[in-house]
Amino acid sequence: MSFKRTSLLTLIGLILLSFPCVAQNQVPEIDHKVTSYSDAESWEDYKKADLDQYYPDLMSPENRKENFEEVYRSWGEFHQKVYSILKKEGFTWGSDDPQIYVLNKIYFNPEGEVQHYFFRILNDSVSMEKRKKFKAILESNFGELKISYSQTEVFAQCGKSAFPNS
Repeated sequence: MSFKRTSLLTLIGLILLSFPCVAQNQVPEIDHKVTSYSDAESWEDYKKADLDQYYPDLMSPENRKENFEEVYRSWGEFHQKVYSILKKEGFTWGSDDPQIYVLNKIYFNPEGEVQHYFFRILNDSVSMEKRKKFKAILESNFGELKISYSQTEVFAQCGKSAFPNS
């Protein structure tokens, strides 16, 4: 076999091997747009999807330096929007705690629209019924969940929110 033919076959082989890598970089679909840590089935789907490998952290060192104020402001506005949705829906937590703490991991498309919302309510005093209602409200208002920040690629942000218990 000639050197040219061997080189050509090697090149074709490398190109064909690279196709699965391109497909692996696509974000997997998940049936659940809103995932509660309390919901075993959606939690398992969320873990299997391993979204963190596809969505870089919004507070990466690059964003922390260049866009900190904008990111910080938009993150606060996002949670104010969630709180206003809860109030609009007449939601109450059914707890005596003055604040309800929620751990969030939220995945956004480049335009800042929520693609997936993971949460874990940290207050033990919040009943399973109220946790399910919180999830249902997020799901029914999913189209309103958007952060006022955009960039050229998908991104994620996590943090702990404190909602007033009113």
